[in-house]
Amino acid sequence: MGVISQAMNATIPQLRVNTRGQYLVKWGSKNHYLGRDKERAEALYIRELEAWRVWKGDRKRRIKQALDSPQYPTIHEIHERFLVSRENEKGDDCTKFYHKHLRRFLELFGGFSTEKVAPAHLHELKQSMLTKRVVKGKGKKQC
Repeated sequence: MGVISQAMNATIPQLRVNTRGQYLVKWGSKNHYLGRDKERAEALYIRELEAWRVWKGDRKRRIKQALDSPQYPTIHEIHERFLVSRENEKGDDCTKFYHKHLRRFLELFGGFSTEKVAPAHLHELKQSMLTKRVVKGKGKKQC
């Protein structure tokens, strides 16, 4: 996880212009729109770079905290960390999507330590969900 995490968002966000003539900069999986005036957009771009630098530092600290945590956290603790990471990267809608779809798994395994959940448990859950037609929506956009 550490190598992948360090590589993400490693390049400095660039000021761009979209097809509608709006200046924007993308970082943290989000577009930050700066308006259509070039001079104003360039000034706002400098502020966005500072915000990106702060965000990147906070993100590195959060990743380090997660890696330094106890060796075998509970499934519930991992779920909470995952939702926080999704909210930081993609926003609240994505967090709600994952919370909704992971609820049943948490009811079954939330209190378990990660060392006690085996692949067979996950396969059994998947089969149960397929038989009860809980898994639906092929082709829908997911986070």
